[in-house]
Amino acid sequence: LGEGIGDALTKGLVSDLGSGSERGAGFEFPIFENPASLFGLLLGKDVPLITYALAPLKMEFSYVQKFPIWDALFIRLGGSVGLTIDLAFGYDTAGVRQFADSGFTNPLTLIGGLYISDTNKADGTGTDVPELILKGELFAGAELNLGIASAGADGVIGLVTNFDLYDPNSDGKVRIDELVGNFLYEWNYGSPALAPVAIFDVYGEIYAQLRAFVEALFFKIEFDITPPITLFEFSIPFERAPILATERGDGSLLLNVGQNSEQRLNGDTRDIGEKIYVESLSDTEVLVWGM
Repeated sequence: LGEGIGDALTKGLVSDLGSGSERGAGFEFPIFENPASLFGLLLGKDVPLITYALAPLKMEFSYVQKFPIWDALFIRLGGSVGLTIDLAFGYDTAGVRQFADSGFTNPLTLIGGLYISDTNKADGTGTDVPELILKGELFAGAELNLGIASAGADGVIGLVTNFDLYDPNSDGKVRIDELVGNFLYEWNYGSPALAPVAIFDVYGEIYAQLRAFVEALFFKIEFDITPPITLFEFSIPFERAPILATERGDGSLLLNVGQNSEQRLNGDTRDIGEKIYVESLSDTEVLVWGM
């Protein structure tokens, strides 16, 4: 290493099955592990019947190039990009409940029990965590390379972007109708170009940091000189007002109140004492407001 101008070190894609997630990979049956959870049904809560967590996946690619400037002293330039994916799924009693509410006449309502966990636990409880993280860094520094040992320091500029599934009712479970609703609302009332990512809360930061390393023979020690220093924070705004009414295929308008309150998606979706106003503006336009 360090012989000649333009020596390059490249790391390929690396899969890391470890993460900070509390959920284990594979299938789980919460009602068997905790039968007491069934009492939640008496309180009107939906209870997970089965969950499945994918093993967290982390991929990273980095590139370092060294340029000798004097004897054993080198300039280091490089960068890295990384991707972390952490997903878990489940099926709870919401689908069965909706099927029963339909008088057992609409089997498609059983799909309502499917969800993606928006937390660090597959049953939807726990702490909200992003499901997708993109990270990139550029760095420059100096290295003293003596052949059998080397040491150096880098200045780093990094970008982290988090994609956290948007959970309209904050119950820790993102369902199919919520995903579709988030997409369609942005498509119809916001920016169609942003509709595919409107299923997420997208936020992140640009940061700076100083790091150092010592390497000899078969070991390498890396440590932070400074903690990451946030230079700029950002987020992508989406259109997410409550959906007070829904057009039906027969030309009528369904108000999302009472037993249909969950269809508001955003804001307070409980079946409370709603007051909704409707005014016909023309043969094709209706104004709905309230809450």
